[in-house]
Amino acid sequence: MRTQGEHIRTLQRRVAFLKAREHRNSYDQAELGALEWALVNLPPAQRTWVGLTDEEVSKVFGGDIHAEHSGELRFIRAIEAKLKERNQ
Repeated sequence: MRTQGEHIRTLQRRVAFLKAREHRNSYDQAELGALEWALVNLPPAQRTWVGLTDEEVSKVFGGDIHAEHSGELRFIRAIEAKLKERNQ
């Protein structure tokens, strides 16, 4: 499956090709208009997931959390993993 970036580049190459043609017929004009509309109206690209560092977790949690402690960090990482899974 192509990424959104690859899809956008394909559309941009096709637009450039159609604009470079000396003789455009009505089908070319219609395609060019549809492609330009699609490029303007594409949904924003999905952002890359960025997890919290151990220090950020400790700060939010309100104390010093280490992996050796009673599963608090594992619990937080499990929640974070589920959120990451849902957002992909």
